[in-house]
Amino acid sequence: MKKFFPILLFLLILVSPQSSYSSTRSSVSNSMNKGMKAYYRKDWIAAARLFRKVLYRDPDNSLAMVYYVVSKAWVGDLRHRVEQLEDRMVDYPDDQNADIRLAFFDYAYAQIRGRSFSKSLNEFRLAARMGPSSIVHTGIGIVYFNQGHLDLAQRQLAFAMQINPKDVLAYEYMGRILLQFNHQPKLALDYFKEEVLLSPFYPDAHYYLGRTYQKIGEAVNAEVQYQKTIFLDPLGVGEGFNARIALGDLYVQTAQFQKAEAVYKKALELYPDNTLIQERLNQLRKQENVEAK
Repeated sequence: MKKFFPILLFLLILVSPQSSYSSTRSSVSNSMNKGMKAYYRKDWIAAARLFRKVLYRDPDNSLAMVYYVVSKAWVGDLRHRVEQLEDRMVDYPDDQNADIRLAFFDYAYAQIRGRSFSKSLNEFRLAARMGPSSIVHTGIGIVYFNQGHLDLAQRQLAFAMQINPKDVLAYEYMGRILLQFNHQPKLALDYFKEEVLLSPFYPDAHYYLGRTYQKIGEAVNAEVQYQKTIFLDPLGVGEGFNARIALGDLYVQTAQFQKAEAVYKKALELYPDNTLIQERLNQLRKQENVEAK
């Protein structure tokens, strides 16, 4: 019997809760990274499928939820998905996960249509009454952020981080409030650093970290983060486009005009009709002419 003990112990380790948790976490991370790669290739169908897989294993993953919703929006499936979830809530009124998804879909639909977020906020509040959930409070915080209720947003985001210290979007929106509205870049820096650690393949996290570094005068670190954003989002689907403009502006500020022009031109290739970039290029050429004289 003794000679079988090491084998039995090995099998127990393989099926132990810790081993199962590590396997699940690895699977979630793998699907998440694949989903982001598909998303930034504009392969919306594959992206939605992969993010849905993440949510099946990790329903509190706020970043996967937003990616999933936006991917569905890109394929034009937003209104249909809202109707499906509304029907499910009629049949299963206590299904918190369905209500959370409905709230996020309603939020995206309202944002695209330029409508009020009140319906989405009501859905999030209903989900909150069903039990504690970090993604619910992150969702409420995002709605409050877009409504301009920043104190309320911070309270909800802090609560979300208390429930789930790995809630990526809670860190992002808290950092954005501190950076953009409270003018506290050094405090924002900690949130964006944590966000990058939690999700290193998420381009927008690097973009906001870059903006913060630039704000506090750390140009080299800002350049690194903008370059990472562009690498992860080469087509400018998300903040990869704004990262090019910010990087060009950074080069102008540091008198690296040739680099700035190259970055602006690449951004213009992605969006030829963008007047902001055209204006940047015109200003840069005028400045170069002045420098030449």
